[in-house]
Amino acid sequence: MINFSDLEDAFLFVSSDQPFMHSAVINKKTGETFYQSELSDIDEFPDDVSSEDYVEIPHKNDNLWCVTN
Repeated sequence: MINFSDLEDAFLFVSSDQPFMHSAVINKKTGETFYQSELSDIDEFPDDVSSEDYVEIPHKNDNLWCVTN
């Protein structure tokens, strides 16, 4: 289960700098959050991050109108 405070923390992390500087994903099954940053040594992404088990957290400036699933 995804906890709202974890989702909010991930969104604030991703949006704390320019787009593409920070990334975060949440595992839909476990609710675990993983972070990655181009500015520091944070690289927690799992090997299977591209699977459908993960949701990528958008940046506050992302144009979500063009996102389709």
